[in-house]
Amino acid sequence: MTLRRLAPLRIAVLVALAFVALIAPRALADGVVRVYLLAGQSNMEGHGVVDLDDARDYNGGRGNLVEFLASDAGAAFRDLRRADGAWVERDDVFVSYLTANGERKDGPLSVGFAVHGGRHHIGPELGIGRVLGGAFEEPVLLVKTAWGGKSLMTDFRPPSAGGETGPFYRQMLEEYREAIAAMAKRHPALADRTPRLEGVIWFQGWNDACDDAATAAYADNLAHLIADLRAEFKDATLPVVVGETGNWDGAEFRDQQRAGCERAAVAANTRFVPTRAFLRAADACPNTCHGHHWYGSGGSYLEAGDAMGRAMRALVEERAKAGAESNPKPGPKAAPDAAPDAAVHSQAAAGRTREGLLTRGRTRDSADSIPRCLPRSSPPPPRTPPRRRPRQQPTSSSSAPATTASWQRSFSRGAASRSPSSSSSTRSAAPSAPSARSRRRPGSRPRRARTSSA
Repeated sequence: MTLRRLAPLRIAVLVALAFVALIAPRALADGVVRVYLLAGQSNMEGHGVVDLDDARDYNGGRGNLVEFLASDAGAAFRDLRRADGAWVERDDVFVSYLTANGERKDGPLSVGFAVHGGRHHIGPELGIGRVLGGAFEEPVLLVKTAWGGKSLMTDFRPPSAGGETGPFYRQMLEEYREAIAAMAKRHPALADRTPRLEGVIWFQGWNDACDDAATAAYADNLAHLIADLRAEFKDATLPVVVGETGNWDGAEFRDQQRAGCERAAVAANTRFVPTRAFLRAADACPNTCHGHHWYGSGGSYLEAGDAMGRAMRALVEERAKAGAESNPKPGPKAAPDAAPDAAVHSQAAAGRTREGLLTRGRTRDSADSIPRCLPRSSPPPPRTPPRRRPRQQPTSSSSAPATTASWQRSFSRGAASRSPSSSSSTRSAAPSAPSARSRRRPGSRPRRARTSSA
């Protein structure tokens, strides 16, 4: 057979190979896996509603992720879902997460890597992973370590802040190292790779915002946390991103978060990410009484994660330019370079809230504090009912009404923190009793958690 006759056959083979390359899963680059530690309290755990739409418990699905993606504001994120309605599972981003309920969640990034069972909730990891997976050639592993109702002042207290190191600071590190040690077993696609910690994303603050002393000390404690994590991982330029607690009304606390990131000792390679603009009005969200969880808005969690992911990508690329080992791609694969239209994130845009509109249903984010309006389909873990205190008589015949910020704090001070078990793979099924200073709003009654139907 002559070369002339072979030419059409060769062309056909090349075309077939090119077609297979297009439809086959993207081959992962050899070498390392980029690891990011995600840490914080319940908003890092994740309470964004994906698709639940019961009229009574989820406000008819208003503000869930499905509705958000169908809106103009969610148009840039529609690659998260296939045309047939199935949720995309990435082949280049993986998650390792042990929930506070003791459930292991390991696998390719998609919806469902939240504290609740099933695939009906998300945390910021979905937006974070979408950006980072689209930015780099190497695969990405997100290690989530988060527990609801925990403060930086006590529970996550870093060693250099003085006093007793917080038990959840230690457990955060233990769970991270355990996840790395088990990476090959839980994620076979990463078995031949070397994990490399690329950054830390911190999303926490509600419980500190509830306490005056913790608020005043937050900037210093946050700077200590950043410095201690860099020392722990022996990486003085480790990128750190701090997400603003944008669902908290008081600007004083959020200013403390920014100030901690700007401390001279840690400012380099640290980025504060504003998130206040991603907050929706309660009546436009699934959980209308859960302001401490962004009212369950799937869009809020996705947008906040997207913003934190972009900040981390920028820090990693900046460090690469400064000489650190890195291999950024020329452009993102899935996430657009440009942020969604700024008008979408404007405080004046429809569905957003203004300062001072979030007092309804406000509770401290704690396992010992039950929200006044609790969706039956997403109950928290079992808990010990708070002890009643004798009612105190007022010291004077008249008193001025409390401000919004002081009401938030007086309503929710003193919830006791639970100590983690000595093993990173076991958790206590019920929290310890609250401290003697625990308080409830006058006239409120503890609500009994109902059986989950999701």
